[in-house]
Amino acid sequence: MPHELLETVSDRVATLTLNRPDRLNALSSPMIDGLLEALPRLAADAEIAVVVLTGAGRGFCAGGDVKSMAEGSSQLGVKDAVQRLRGRMEVSRLLHEIPKPTIAMVNGPAAGAGLAMALACDLRVASESARFITASPKSVSPAISAAVTSCPN
Repeated sequence: MPHELLETVSDRVATLTLNRPDRLNALSSPMIDGLLEALPRLAADAEIAVVVLTGAGRGFCAGGDVKSMAEGSSQLGVKDAVQRLRGRMEVSRLLHEIPKPTIAMVNGPAAGAGLAMALACDLRVASESARFITASPKSVSPAISAAVTSCPN
């Protein structure tokens, strides 16, 4: 399996690339774990001045991988399901609180948790194909609600 989160560093800029282009970079457990490991490490690294988050292929991030969530939900207990949700929300918190500039390079759909991550960054650079979408037009997820309410006026 190819790496689902790629990390490169050039000229003091760390770039984290969500690497599941066949799924529009929908967040998987390994991807979330990779972000939870990389973000605090990059925040503490004096050689890193900026953290960029982007997606491989034609999408930034389609949010949570609903298919894998449905497949694994029957196997997860309530405690594990809550832990998984907290992990997704923690990524947005880390992006927002890193004491270095964070930039979301949005190259396609940023939906659900992907939208929350983009909003958590200090700056968003959007291509012409960028689309910002809540998880559902009829509801707003807790991660998006938290991201929107924590944005400066």
